[in-house]
Amino acid sequence: ERRAEPFSVGRELELEKIEEIGRLGAKHGFGVDAFLSRGVPLERGVWTRFRKAEMRASATPASFVLTVDEARRRPRAEVFFRYRSHIDRFLGHALRQLDCEKNYVRAEGIFLWDDDGHRYLDFASGFGALNVGHNHPRVLEAVHATLAGRVPNFIKPATGAVTTALAEALAFIAPGDLDTTFFCNSGTEANEAAIKLARIVTGRSGVLHASGSFHGKTCGSLSLTDSARFRRPFEPLLPDTRRVPYGDASAVETALRGEDVAAFIVEPIQGEGGIVVPPDGYLRRAQELCRRSGTLLLVDEIQTGFGRTGTMFASEYDGVQPDVLTLAKSLSGGLVPIGAMMTTGRLWERAYGRLDAYDLHTSTFGGNALASAAALATIRVLYEEGLIENARIHGDYFSAGLRELASRHPTIRDVRGRGLMLGLELVNPLARLADSRAIQAFTAAVAPGVEGRLRDISAEMLMMIAVSAELLNEARVIAHPTLHNGLTLRLQPPLLVGNEHIDHVIEALDRVCQRLDGLAAVADSLDATTWSR
Repeated sequence: ERRAEPFSVGRELELEKIEEIGRLGAKHGFGVDAFLSRGVPLERGVWTRFRKAEMRASATPASFVLTVDEARRRPRAEVFFRYRSHIDRFLGHALRQLDCEKNYVRAEGIFLWDDDGHRYLDFASGFGALNVGHNHPRVLEAVHATLAGRVPNFIKPATGAVTTALAEALAFIAPGDLDTTFFCNSGTEANEAAIKLARIVTGRSGVLHASGSFHGKTCGSLSLTDSARFRRPFEPLLPDTRRVPYGDASAVETALRGEDVAAFIVEPIQGEGGIVVPPDGYLRRAQELCRRSGTLLLVDEIQTGFGRTGTMFASEYDGVQPDVLTLAKSLSGGLVPIGAMMTTGRLWERAYGRLDAYDLHTSTFGGNALASAAALATIRVLYEEGLIENARIHGDYFSAGLRELASRHPTIRDVRGRGLMLGLELVNPLARLADSRAIQAFTAAVAPGVEGRLRDISAEMLMMIAVSAELLNEARVIAHPTLHNGLTLRLQPPLLVGNEHIDHVIEALDRVCQRLDGLAAVADSLDATTWSR
């Protein structure tokens, strides 16, 4: 089990560790069916209540509430154990088994450090939430000043000077005549607000979305997210939602002919769909079709906004003026949760400009002063430090390097993206192996020890886990695949990245692709039936 700290059953042992021993025993075939009390099996809930009672009897409640410093001083093994106990058992165990369990203790700019002192390049950026990097000093300063000034953080209903200044700034930089902002706390909340606005303004219920889309995981946004895996466990979701092929304006035209669609929601570049860039003019044509049919155009810039693609908003490439713009992630520099739905004053008034409607959609924490201060500082940093231009220049450099790699490695299928929102789509070298037994046998041959940690896993997922783990552990680079297209590795570092950092990642990807090319050649030479025996 590679435990950092051994423990065994003795006269005194924490109940949590007894449970942990039980889980380890079960994992290795020595488990018991249940804990017993005088021969009577105990349900897990009973055991949990007993554990809490024992803890409460041994100390005061406050002693279980750690200070921040106490939490940060906890040994790594203790942090991992508590995570598995109280947050996510499956994910915690999976990260350990795959050698991806890291205890990051410091973050600055494009770097993260773990508790062993290893430094990592962050080329995931919190899925696009860290355009100005980790803990940018000017954003930190704005947050500290807000806290030190005892600024009221959220009072409802009331006007706030900091929040109002942010709304004014967004109105200045947003495309078209967008001038009114509803603040919330995340991207999916912003999209929920957009859906509700479209329905109340148009009096229609239908919402159109694109294939490969990702708009969030709350029920309304999930209804417009094109993933059966994410949707199926929670169905039925919102009725009257329809899907059209992404990038196909003629399909949008056909879907809007009935004039019963409240909104068409679309990403200017798809993130989770695999970093997919639509044809030039697609969004502009969609805007024309929406205006003609009385449908609102909702542009989701949650992942593409704030300089990521080389312009403040990716929709600027097509000269689009959306009816609604949704924002989040990098708006506050990755320090404070924030989301925003922008629209025109005219549409806002039609939806909520009455005494009986002004409070139909609100947010307790939305528009708080702390998030607003961080966002104001972030926007100034983007402009004053030239990060938007940096995304364009270094994005071109990065893209050229990836395309040169693709010319040499047959396991690279495509390079896509714009600015510093790039995707590297790979070919799965294990795809020709017949079944999971063949994959496990092949993995045992080329990577001894890994196969015992992976069961019932697809060849695609197996490969991408290996790619991400190798980048993490060998090159100290953090990068993840996109959610819908699992063979596409997203590469979206903070916008302050330099060519020297990009070169390091290119070299690491070169080594990974050399390995994949070799695996593909070996896999092609194998008889899968023989290997599965």
